[in-house]
Amino acid sequence: MKSLIRLIPHRQTLRSSVAAPNKTLGFMNPFKSRLFQFAFLALPATSPLALAAEPVNIIFDTDVDHDCDDIAALFMLHAAVQQGEATLLATMGCTSTNEIAPALDAINTWFGRPEIPVGTLKDAGFLDHKGFAIDLIAHYPSQFRSGKDYPDAVALYRETLARQPDGSVIVLAVGPLRNLAACRT
Repeated sequence: MKSLIRLIPHRQTLRSSVAAPNKTLGFMNPFKSRLFQFAFLALPATSPLALAAEPVNIIFDTDVDHDCDDIAALFMLHAAVQQGEATLLATMGCTSTNEIAPALDAINTWFGRPEIPVGTLKDAGFLDHKGFAIDLIAHYPSQFRSGKDYPDAVALYRETLARQPDGSVIVLAVGPLRNLAACRT
């Protein structure tokens, strides 16, 4: 059986601990402390991801842009994908911030997974805040520079879920549930 917690040795960087490309995320430098590595990259072996016989299908829905918890969650998901514990089917932005989709795309690309589809909320004016995503998309490649060029999250949800067996997808929502509410109508 797997150990209870997978710890990252304190001498490893965030980049090497999740097998990311040879780049450094400048906005993450302050978080490369041992505490950050323990708190955000120690994955419990008893989690649904670690116990699954096959990789768990996940759609990640986030309001990433103004705080680091969503970025940490996406990094953990990419680590789970790297370990064969998860399949990241899509990433969705759930606010009207124009930079969310390119930021998600840039992170997926940084982890070597530019093929992961990215959708974004198309409702104007819903929590349209500005944060670190502007810096992220200025320094890292993404397919498009504006959320206006990415597909509607609701349409991408429906398309992605239609390709999967019923009950086989976990939606991990770490922000407002606007996209999910819109899927119900």
